[in-house]
Amino acid sequence: MPAVSVLLFSVLKQRIGKTRITLDIVIPTTAEAVLDAVAQLHPAAASLRPVMRLAVNQVYVGESDPVTEGDELAIVTPVSGG
Repeated sequence: MPAVSVLLFSVLKQRIGKTRITLDIVIPTTAEAVLDAVAQLHPAAASLRPVMRLAVNQVYVGESDPVTEGDELAIVTPVSGG
């Protein structure tokens, strides 16, 4: 299984304690499968799963959108501020 690198931002980065993680996941896959894998492998992130958004190659995608080999992946959660 290929390793896929995923960049983490905001609260997710704080909860997992890393700016980048690596997932062993079958490619091609879907955005939903990537988000589910992160929530499953990192229990500190599981409660954030409903609000996680995946960006593929710097564009936000829907959960049914494909993820293929060589894509740049990043997960963002909502932030607030003023």
